[in-house]
Amino acid sequence: LNHYQRALKITEAAGDRQASIAIMVNIGQVSLKMGHPEQAERLFSRSLQAATAIGEKHYQAESLLALGELLLEQRLADQGFAYLKQALDIGTELRARSIIRRAHQIMAEAHKKSGDHRQALDHFEHFHRTSQEMHDEAAERKRQGLTAQFETQHTVNLRRLGRKHENRNLGSGRVSSEKLADLQPVNLRQHQVQHHERGLVG
Repeated sequence: LNHYQRALKITEAAGDRQASIAIMVNIGQVSLKMGHPEQAERLFSRSLQAATAIGEKHYQAESLLALGELLLEQRLADQGFAYLKQALDIGTELRARSIIRRAHQIMAEAHKKSGDHRQALDHFEHFHRTSQEMHDEAAERKRQGLTAQFETQHTVNLRRLGRKHENRNLGSGRVSSEKLADLQPVNLRQHQVQHHERGLVG
């Protein structure tokens, strides 16, 4: 917690408002886990105001999610669901699946606890569908990355094989030239002997 608080002071002094908002949400989450819901609510509200002021919708949705979940735990259902609905609307606008998924998950759990199983099932189905979409998207990114790595390595291997054949052909050419050079003196000597013999006969 102290680490986050020091980081918040640094980012605020530097004027990095986006980083400050993210850290406020993190401090709020830590405060909640430590059993300080009032402090967490103040931090979530503060981060929401700051995100709204600069038009940072992603962090605005994150703050709404945190506030909505906290208020549901405090049995303030109306306000809690209102915050979650706002977060879901922003997530849908931004096409931010992580926000959409989390909003449906929180609302599914809350409706289940309250005994509204129909609403719980509806939100769970949205949660499950969004989770599957995120999984498929991540799997496709991984597949594309592996395909690119394979194609790159395949190209490298082909180039290495091509250079190896070129070197082999060059080596064969040098051997042939050396053999030819060795044969030339012999052929010359044979020609000289044959010329000398013809001279004797004549």
